[in-house]
Amino acid sequence: MTPILKPDILYRQKQGFAVPLDRWFREDLRELTHAALFGSDDGILNRSFLKKIWDQHQKGVYNRSAHLWSVLMFRKWRETFSA
Repeated sequence: MTPILKPDILYRQKQGFAVPLDRWFREDLRELTHAALFGSDDGILNRSFLKKIWDQHQKGVYNRSAHLWSVLMFRKWRETFSA
């Protein structure tokens, strides 16, 4: 790629990229996440607390995307690997 790209682009350090979870939980992943959080009660996670952080995120009070992502991944993991 040396003939095509400038050296400052070719040899710069790796950069991460942001994933727009904040928006996704309000739009694209809203239904899937809501179903995963509230579709059934596993007796492990506190439903009223989940409702609180869900509502805070949906209303834009707090960005709870990191929490929602963790819960969504836990629920999907449990769904996949539970006996």
